[in-house]
Formats: sequence, structure tokens, C-alpha cells
Amino acid sequence: MTSKTSSATTTSIVFFGTGDVSLKTLQDIHPTITVEAVITKPDLMSSNGQAVPPAVKAWATQHGIVCHQPANKAELAELFSHNNFSSRAGLVVDYGLIIPLDVIESFELGILNSHFSILPKWRGADPITWSVLAGDTTTGVTIMQLEAGMDTGDILAVEEYDLAADETTDSLTTRLITISNKLLIETLPKFF
Repeated sequence: MTSKTSSATTTSIVFFGTGDVSLKTLQDIHPTITVEAVITKPDLMSSNGQAVPPAVKAWATQHGIVCHQPANKAELAELFSHNNFSSRAGLVVDYGLIIPLDVIESFELGILNSHFSILPKWRGADPITWSVLAGDTTTGVTIMQLEAGMDTGDILAVEEYDLAADETTDSLTTRLITISNKLLIETLPKFF
């Protein structure tokens, strides 16, 4: 990983996220870690032509956190080639874009990812739905380092969860968000 020359706060991160899961994560970790910037997807256009920002952007803006909204991998790479973020690490939760290797390597410590399954099962998008549809009895959360492969990086923390007989995608999502945020709050300080 590339070394930074700035004197960054050791507990500062750049947060990558867009959806409701990432919003809840950002809200829960914000009191425990400095968020230098938020990288999220572009605003959507409503049927009446108004720009609708991702919930993560609205929340971050209210809390004085700078937001960037690249539309694709090329714009994301361009953003990082022109911005010298001082954080030593990034965190991605529910972002929605593949993060290029050069962006991952721009952080001295790389980027952490919270994945809502026990890897290697259900790699890729939407592991919660796949777990429910498959009738899994156990799933959980894996905190891992991001790398070029899909959900193949070093695993830093894992917590299992036993699904209820009547588990739905919504109920499982809520439970795994709680587990993920607890694991992140425990894991992030040890990572720096």
C-alpha cells in the first residue's frame, strides 16, 4: 500500500456507502471514529425532475462531512488520483460500485468491508436474500480487507447468527446490521 506523508488521525477513515444499511452503519460508527469523507453514488432524479440524494449524503452533509459522488469506477479512480485523503484506511458498507485496486492501494492500510455472510459462502451482492432463499440456519457477518477479487481478502472478524424459523430478508438485515456495527466498532481501533 502507498504510504501517506500527512499526519492523519489514526482513527480517521473514508467511508464508502449508499444504501440504508450504510446509513445505519455511518450513524453508529460516527461517534467512535472520525469520518474524513463519504463516497456515495450520485443523486437520483425523481419523477418530477428533482434530485434526490442518497440518505448517506443527506446525513453526512447535516453532520459537516464532505461527500463525493462518482458515477462509476473510472470517476472513482479519477477522484482518488486528484484528492489526497489523509485517512490511512477506508471502510465500505453497502456502496454499490466495485472499487478499483488503485483506489484500495491509495490507503496505507487498505479498505475494510463488512460482508453480510460467513465467507466464503454467498460472496458478491445480496448475501442476505440468498441466505434466506436457501433456507440457511446460520449466517453472520465477516469483516475483511478489500482486494481485487470478489470478497476474497483477509478476514479480520466474524460473528455467526442463527436464523429464526420465520426469518425474512428484512428481519435478517436488521439483525446483521446490529452485528456488523458492533464488530466494526470493536475491529476498527485494532486495525490502526
